[in-house]
Amino acid sequence: GGGKTLGPLFASREVLGENLKGALFVAVTLTLDYLLMLVAMTFNIGLFGAVIFGFSLGALLFGHTHSRQGSSGSAERDAPCCSNT
Repeated sequence: GGGKTLGPLFASREVLGENLKGALFVAVTLTLDYLLMLVAMTFNIGLFGAVIFGFSLGALLFGHTHSRQGSSGSAERDAPCCSNT
């Protein structure tokens, strides 16, 4: 089905919706990153340690959930177009 186009930037409402979700995610992530940077810049060793511990714990618990393109477990290797079977 040909969805309604929304001009040269977006092929359809679905693309626009996905782009809006992605933009919102980037905005929230950047806001949290900069707030944590400000906490680290207070030079309070306890707060700085809490930020580092939180990032480390997050990487330990959730680091496997996003793909790392270009690494040995990359999405390129798993692409159906590139399989030799």
